[in-house]
Amino acid sequence: MVMREGRKREVRRICRAVELKVVRLERVRIGGLSLGTLPSGAWRELTGEEVARLRPPAGGKRTK
Repeated sequence: MVMREGRKREVRRICRAVELKVVRLERVRIGGLSLGTLPSGAWRELTGEEVARLRPPAGGKRTK
C-alpha cells in the first residue's frame, strides 16, 4: 500500500474495515527524505539540505 498522505493509524483502520490484519508497517519515506540503505534501528544526522527540505517556507504554509 502506498499513501501520499496518512493520518494516525489510517492504514490499520482501512485494513480492519476489509478484515485484513496488519502484521508490519514500514515507513520508507517522509517528506522528501528516503530511508535508502539505512539499516533497521540505525540513525544518522540530517544534512543541512535535508533539514531545509523539511521546513516550511518562511511566512507561508507547507506545499506539496
